[in-house]
Amino acid sequence: MVGKKVLVVLLCLLCFTGVIAWLTDILSSDHAECKYRISTSEYSYHFKITDARQLHDFFIFHTGSLQQIKINKNISPIFTRSLPRSLKSLDMEMKKELFIEILLPVITKVNLEIWQERCILSRLHNKIQQYRTLTWKEQAYLNLLKKKYMVNSNSTEELLSRVDTVPISLALAQGIIESGWGTSRFARHGNALYGVHRPSQSNDKHMKSLQGEAKVAAYNSILESTSHYIRLLNIGKAYAPLRAKRKRLRAEKQQVSGTILANTLGTYSEIGETYVQTIKSVISRNQLEQFNTVHFQQQEPIVHITINSRAAGYTNNLYL
Repeated sequence: MVGKKVLVVLLCLLCFTGVIAWLTDILSSDHAECKYRISTSEYSYHFKITDARQLHDFFIFHTGSLQQIKINKNISPIFTRSLPRSLKSLDMEMKKELFIEILLPVITKVNLEIWQERCILSRLHNKIQQYRTLTWKEQAYLNLLKKKYMVNSNSTEELLSRVDTVPISLALAQGIIESGWGTSRFARHGNALYGVHRPSQSNDKHMKSLQGEAKVAAYNSILESTSHYIRLLNIGKAYAPLRAKRKRLRAEKQQVSGTILANTLGTYSEIGETYVQTIKSVISRNQLEQFNTVHFQQQEPIVHITINSRAAGYTNNLYL
């Protein structure tokens, strides 16, 4: 019976997500400035890679070094499903480079999807402010966004504060801290890069800590993990200060940086202000703010990479 209930919930979520994607595609055609494509190439490729060093070489060949990316701001749409187990065996410098190379396209993709939602929402918000009537498609889209971002009021202002991107530098820094540059057991076995925990009563995918009863959220892919982390910042009650600060910066037409928003994340970790300073230090030491404006090279084909080792599955009683 429980299995059937879970299946029904999953089907409902898939339908809900599919409807939003469908309406987003339709409305982005109506609002051409909101339409985006990760790549203009008609080709996409799937590769299996077994070794972390081989994956690093693959990124260098297609995208260039991180120093080059900081200068030209171009990255290739290369999406890695999970971290290579051999990441831990690399020397520290290469390990850091590869971790950033893997995460950059994923964070950029999630942010682009949110940007498109925000772009359309902004047009609808302006239309409402001008006392113009929304079409049925626009109203349906607005209602679905309210449900997705858990806004109960009719305020598009509140919705706009939630439908917004997160600085790449901030996502990278928190991924680095929470996963130990991708070497933690949670990151390697459960794609858990951001230290998100499940409630004690939750039966969602998770890994148990070796000591204690803490449940760390586990995911099928790095993309799923990153999407959930950014969604958490956008809807979580504890992160209302982050959203308020981001909204003020937008209104004042100032840069929304990871360093500035880090000041609002004392509640993300039990160590509070020390955690805030750690985020800011990681961003500064690794010059992560320079990645905030990267974009995909439009002519590059999309590449999906599967790490050809034991897949990140829920086995050995680590997952429930």
